[in-house]
Amino acid sequence: MRPYIFVAVIAVFLLGACEETGNKPLVLADPSASPRIASTFSADADHSINIEAAAEFIQRSREARGFDATRGGAFGKSALLDLLGQKDCIGMRFYYAAKEDWEPTLVLVGVNKDGNDMAGGIILEYTYPCPPFCGDGGGPFDDGP
Repeated sequence: MRPYIFVAVIAVFLLGACEETGNKPLVLADPSASPRIASTFSADADHSINIEAAAEFIQRSREARGFDATRGGAFGKSALLDLLGQKDCIGMRFYYAAKEDWEPTLVLVGVNKDGNDMAGGIILEYTYPCPPFCGDGGGPFDDGP
């Protein structure tokens, strides 16, 4: 179950940065400030945070963008495993993107050991957007204003 929470947290956090923030700037953390992120790309980097920090990050993003904005999106396990299972793939990069109607989305691409995009391989986008695919509303990431 933990990989699903991780993917949901990442998707919610990243999709939030795609949207207009109004008068409140959305400030993203500098990854080099984390002692767990190496200076070179690594398949073994520790990207984990606790649930309290995740909920705080998500809440801050929602306050900046508005509570009616797209909160995130989900990718199916098979699609993620296919992307990560490609030959020479050691990780995944996301790109903030916007669909034709300017709805925010993410584009996911595999990354090789040199930290380069595997643009000739599997590329993912078709998320299950939240809303409407947000779960039952009972989790720490679904709380409204």
